[in-house]
Amino acid sequence: MNKDKAVRWDPSWLYRDVPETIITSVTDDIEGFRAVISAPKCPEARISVRRGALVLYCVYDEAGLVRRSIEGVEESHCFYRFETSQLLTEALRAYEGMRDDLRHYAVYTSDRCLDVITVKDPEFKSLRDPDV
Repeated sequence: MNKDKAVRWDPSWLYRDVPETIITSVTDDIEGFRAVISAPKCPEARISVRRGALVLYCVYDEAGLVRRSIEGVEESHCFYRFETSQLLTEALRAYEGMRDDLRHYAVYTSDRCLDVITVKDPEFKSLRDPDV
């Protein structure tokens, strides 16, 4: 069995080590994949993967992490990029010969978890930005 190994992903200093972060919505439609997050004293933000780059995603409650052994996950941090994971291994096996550039990112909050397998790095934008 694979040992899941995550490293910190710090997409924004606004959300660096904010344990109260929550995922408020997840949308996957013709415009692409988007997850909106919020936290006290932080502006709402969007994590997005442009259309065509998303391979798969999973959204589940925090209880899904209880029995997983993930090296590198910190109690007060929410954002990760995986070096190795069971989900990434399964995706690579499913897309063998078609895609070898898959990446696994995750947002783990106190009530919901989001795992994303993509071929491009997700973008992070504050919803206060005028170009959003």
